[in-house]
Amino acid sequence: MFKGLLFLSIIMATFAADTELQFWHIQNKSPTKEVIAASIKRFEKDNPGIKIKETAYKNDAFKLKLKTAMHAGKAPDVFHSWGGGVLKEQYKAGFVLPLDKLYTDAYKKRFLKAAESFIYIDKKPLLVPVDLSAVFFFYNKALFAKHGLKPPKTKAELNTLCEKLKSKKLQAIALGNKDKWPGAFFYGYELLCNASEKDLADAGQLKKGVFLSPAFIAAGNGLLEYARKKQFSIGFQGMDYDAAQRLLFKGRAGMMLMGTWLIASAQSKAADFYKNIGCFPYPGAKGLIGGVNCAFAVNAKTKHAKEALKFLSYLSDEKFAAAWARTGRIPATQGAKDGDFAAITKEAFGHIEKAAYIQLYLDQYFPAAIGEIHKDTSQALSSGKTTAKDVSAALEKAAEKLR
Repeated sequence: MFKGLLFLSIIMATFAADTELQFWHIQNKSPTKEVIAASIKRFEKDNPGIKIKETAYKNDAFKLKLKTAMHAGKAPDVFHSWGGGVLKEQYKAGFVLPLDKLYTDAYKKRFLKAAESFIYIDKKPLLVPVDLSAVFFFYNKALFAKHGLKPPKTKAELNTLCEKLKSKKLQAIALGNKDKWPGAFFYGYELLCNASEKDLADAGQLKKGVFLSPAFIAAGNGLLEYARKKQFSIGFQGMDYDAAQRLLFKGRAGMMLMGTWLIASAQSKAADFYKNIGCFPYPGAKGLIGGVNCAFAVNAKTKHAKEALKFLSYLSDEKFAAAWARTGRIPATQGAKDGDFAAITKEAFGHIEKAAYIQLYLDQYFPAAIGEIHKDTSQALSSGKTTAKDVSAALEKAAEKLR
């Protein structure tokens, strides 16, 4: 009798938890990792029998791990994505599931208008964005006030500001370029200062000769100017993002060009800086660089598509949006109340609403191979180790191989 009951209990337990979703993401730090964890807990409570096995990676490790897993047929059921050209390549290769069944008319209404364009690739919904990010110069308002400084509105004023900061024995711009992508923001913004939206669209489509155009040459020269004027923090090429962030937080650097995820980091790590944090758009740029810095896609080969879509609905509902807003981040979905947003988050979102457009981060906008060359060449430019023309030639050569 006892053996029979024990056997029955084992069978029931097996069936009660027979579905496990593999979930990979990059929210590995507080406070956003707790928001993800709370959503998983809420989902599992409402859906007994479905378990989420989450793994959080650092950015670059995630990219390599996911690429390897996809080609080995071992990709997770749900995974982080920045969208853009990289996601398009994955979709074309058969790795990404279209989300038509999720995107009902009612579900579409969850998303902010500014996030809508990142959802679709070739008119197919492939992504669920939960975070809307943009890149700004962040600074300490109290430090600026102490030295009689104001946010610049032109590139000339930005250069003058850098010189004034250096004259105060401060490092002008905190930059941790060991991982390449932070410095690539400067090239991207210099491109937005010189390129039209058509130029950017042509580049995204890899039109012949586009990378050799005057706009791309000017972007490279713009980044070179920072190197020539020594406006980046000392040792920036060997410094990582966290170390550069500390320069800003501790008042040793005047400003930092970074995404709105810095707000959440300041909130959890630097209370004094957070009290005085301000931001301003890149002077002279016609739009903003940004995108969805937390978004999710589904493996085309998952055996649990229905469960995966249901899980995504929890990561994009009102409870998630409210919790995400309280971290200092900008949710891509509706649901957060005014009181959930910090003053700096409202300030950043105000700039987003006024922007003519949001250009996806270039390393994600382009196919992966070109994105890597973009980061490599931007890193070389930021030290003055190459020329703008050589960078354009390298990008054009890489594009030619993909045409």
